[in-house]
Amino acid sequence: MQFVFPLFVTLAVETGVYIIFKQRSLKLFIVVSLLNLVLNLSMNIGLSFVNDNKLYWIILACSEVATTLIEGFALSLIMKEKIKKMLLLSLIANAASFLVGLAFFPTSIYQTRIAIIVVSAAFLAIYLFNYFFVFTMFVRHYREKDNKANRNSDEEESKTTDNNINNPS
Repeated sequence: MQFVFPLFVTLAVETGVYIIFKQRSLKLFIVVSLLNLVLNLSMNIGLSFVNDNKLYWIILACSEVATTLIEGFALSLIMKEKIKKMLLLSLIANAASFLVGLAFFPTSIYQTRIAIIVVSAAFLAIYLFNYFFVFTMFVRHYREKDNKANRNSDEEESKTTDNNINNPS
């Protein structure tokens, strides 16, 4: 159970990031799940044997970078997407997962002022991003609705004009 819960948190966060960025497919979900099953479990099992706090964070940082690169390249190859796009998405997904992991699994670094500031800033950034995302979604929806209404009124006006030309009173 010690390694399963972090895996589920990672899967939930990363899947959420990919959904937010409109990467919705069963194939992507399966690939991300399998990659995280191997990479996340390997990293957490390996880190469980590290007793030195400095070494722990060095290995964790290296593991996160490696995971981001492996995930980005693998998704690019399997999903047949541009490497830059998938690396960026992988970076965002893994950074979000890491920051949420800090909140769920506090360690000695979490208790320092710097970590608290970083986590607070991350949650603020996530909040602002979500606010911006929802706001732009609503704006886009109402613009499309307004444009559709304008097109319909233009079409009705055009039909009325055509009828007046064809059937003068």
